[in-house]
Amino acid sequence: MTPRMSSRRRQAPEGLQAAFPLRRMKSLRGSRRLAREKVLQIFAAATAAQVPWDTVFEHIFYRDFTVDIPTPVRPLLTPEELQEVEADTPIHWEEDELRFARQLLEAAERFREVAAEALCNVLQHWDIERLVPIDRLILQLGIAEMLAFPQTPVPVVIDEAVELAKKYSTEHSGQFVNGVLEAAYYWLVERGLRAPSPEMRPRTAQEALQAFELPQGYNAEVFHTLPGSSGQGSSQ
Repeated sequence: MTPRMSSRRRQAPEGLQAAFPLRRMKSLRGSRRLAREKVLQIFAAATAAQVPWDTVFEHIFYRDFTVDIPTPVRPLLTPEELQEVEADTPIHWEEDELRFARQLLEAAERFREVAAEALCNVLQHWDIERLVPIDRLILQLGIAEMLAFPQTPVPVVIDEAVELAKKYSTEHSGQFVNGVLEAAYYWLVERGLRAPSPEMRPRTAQEALQAFELPQGYNAEVFHTLPGSSGQGSSQ
């Protein structure tokens, strides 16, 4: 068995450590799940700012921004204790986790057009740009992972995307992401863009599309996120 590479703490870009200190008494160990979460944060930030993702990577990946403040054991804290409470939590990453994150971001960029085509075929009669923005990014990352990491079971890819949607998006987004990614997988297989996953039951892309149901209430959530929207509208 190949031994895992030793973990390391990512170093802050010059000048950032002083402005945003890291905790000294608390840290986290990285994981692929946490790596996917950081990838989503990077992808969202880069997309919103219209900058390459690698310009954002170091600013996000080496640290865990937290807002959890423990209850103090006494009314007043020393300056050192206050700094520890307000600081962010460092993450110790394995080299393979960092490599996975970079490869997933590269795949999201490389397969952007394929993901858009897959979503257009699954979400027929929908304007993809009008989806809840974070859902669209999660779907793009899920499709990219299915294409770039065929060794990862598709149910794992879908489940991880669903968890991201539950944490970062709307009440119905988890169910929505689950249905769309499952249908997108069959579309990818039917077009020879990836091999079938043994964990997924055989079916055609058309059967998957027919089985997909938009979660009740999701349409209203989409329009609620649109600037100036009254919450009413059509998916057309």
